[in-house]
Amino acid sequence: MPKLVSELAQGNQFGRSSDGGNLADTAVRVWKVILNSANEPLDIFAAIGVQIGDPYSSSNQVPCVSIEGRADGESRLVRIITATYKTTAGDGGAGEDPKLVMPELRPANFSTSTTLYEEAASRWFENPDEDKKTPAVNPVGDLLDGLTRLTPITTIRVTQFEASPGTVWNTWVGDINEEEMNFGSYATFGKHTVMFRGVEAQPHVETFGTVTYRGFMNSYEFAYKQNGWNLDIPLSGFNCKAFNPAAPTAEQDPYALPLKRDGEYGPLVQPLALQDGVAVGDKVRAMVRVAGSGKDALQSPSAQPIPLNVDGTPRSENADPKVLIRERRIQDDKNLTQLLQLRLG
Repeated sequence: MPKLVSELAQGNQFGRSSDGGNLADTAVRVWKVILNSANEPLDIFAAIGVQIGDPYSSSNQVPCVSIEGRADGESRLVRIITATYKTTAGDGGAGEDPKLVMPELRPANFSTSTTLYEEAASRWFENPDEDKKTPAVNPVGDLLDGLTRLTPITTIRVTQFEASPGTVWNTWVGDINEEEMNFGSYATFGKHTVMFRGVEAQPHVETFGTVTYRGFMNSYEFAYKQNGWNLDIPLSGFNCKAFNPAAPTAEQDPYALPLKRDGEYGPLVQPLALQDGVAVGDKVRAMVRVAGSGKDALQSPSAQPIPLNVDGTPRSENADPKVLIRERRIQDDKNLTQLLQLRLG
C-alpha cells in the first residue's frame, strides 16, 4: 500500500456547458500518492478507490471515463492520479447516463434522418379536396400505369456493444418487422413498417469497473415507411376464370369470357354460353366487347390486363370500385427486436 493517498482540493474542477442544445458535464478529480519505495507496484484504481463507470457523486451521476497516473516532477516516490468524468449522449433510461451501465447491458444509441423518395402508386385522391383514396383508373375503369408518388422514408441507425459482430445477421438483411418496434421512449413503429437494411461491425474494447470488455460496436440500419413495406397489388390480368355467363352476378362481366357463337362468325348464342371445350372454373384468355350488344356483340382478346374479382372472374365495368386492390407482403418478416437482440429501451 502507498504511504499516503490524498485528494487535492485545488486540483478538482467541474464544468457544465450547453452548446448547440447539447448539455455536457465535465469533472476532474486529482490525487497525490506517495510510495514507500521507488519500485513499489501501484494499482492506481485501488489506490484512489475509483473505477471506470463510477459516478462522480451520489447527487451527480456523471460517469468516470478515464483515469491516468504520472510522476510528479523528478520525484520517483510521488504520483499524481487524475480521474476524468464526462456525460455521454444516449438513452440510459430514467435519465441515467448510459456509461453508468456495463457495455453488455447498456441501452443502444440511435440516430435518425428522413428524406423523400419516389415509389409506384396504384391509388390516388380522385377529388383533391377529399382524403379518400381510390384506385388509379380512367373513367371507364382501365388501370393507369406509370404513376408515382413521393413518400417519406426514415433511416434509423442503432449502435450497441455486442460480444459477436453484427454481420452474423447478414442473411436477414431485407426482412421487415413482424412486431411493433419501440425506439427508446420516443417513437413506436407499427408492424411491417420497418426494414432491416444493413449492419456494420467495428472491433471495440473498453474497461468498466474491474472488467475489460472486448467485442464489437454493431451498427444496425433500418428504414421506416409510414405506409409500410407491403405492396398494393391491383387484381388484374390477361387471363380470368370462367363462370356461367347466363347467370352473372352484379360484379361479373360475362362478355370478358370466350362466348359461344352460332357458327364460326354468327351471332352469340342466347342465353349466353361458354365456347365448346370451356368449362366453369377454367382459366381462359380475357376478352373485350368491341361492338354491339346482346347477340350482336363482337369480341376480341384483350390487349391489356382486365380487372378481376377475388375469385378470378372478370370484374364488371359497373362494379364499385372498378378495380380491387389488395395489400400483399413481399419481404420476409421477423421479430427484429428479438433476432438482433436490440436494447432499444
